[in-house]
Amino acid sequence: HDIFKGGMACATVENRMAKCFNAIILDAIKKPLLAMLEDIRLYMMEMFFNLKMDAHKWVHDVCPRLIKKIDEFSIGIK
Repeated sequence: HDIFKGGMACATVENRMAKCFNAIILDAIKKPLLAMLEDIRLYMMEMFFNLKMDAHKWVHDVCPRLIKKIDEFSIGIK
């Protein structure tokens, strides 16, 4: 059984991710190949570093946004 089924929602998420990435690298695309790749590499390293720093602030092993969604969902069940 598939836990996550593909379809319209997955395609929308992928499309949004691609558009976001393309917008981010817009300036880098205008550069020579090695400079472009270096800019993209530096952006990705900084992004992952920032995500890691945010994760160090978490109180639980699960991200706060997911805990909030679970709490909202559990309130609706009661």
